[in-house]
Amino acid sequence: MDRLAMALAGVERVRHTHAAAGVDTTLPAAVAALVRRGMEAGHAADSFSALVAALMGTPAGA
Repeated sequence: MDRLAMALAGVERVRHTHAAAGVDTTLPAAVAALVRRGMEAGHAADSFSALVAALMGTPAGA
């Protein structure tokens, strides 16, 4: 999963699979929210490691 946009698709699939199986979705839902936060900060085309910058409030390209 090179890009956050791809990562979100994978995490959402895991979340839906958990829900369908009756498994707690807390962790995949939290990861999905974090990935969305990174994407909203302008890191959709960046790797998963860009989440560190998103958590620190660093804008994309900075």
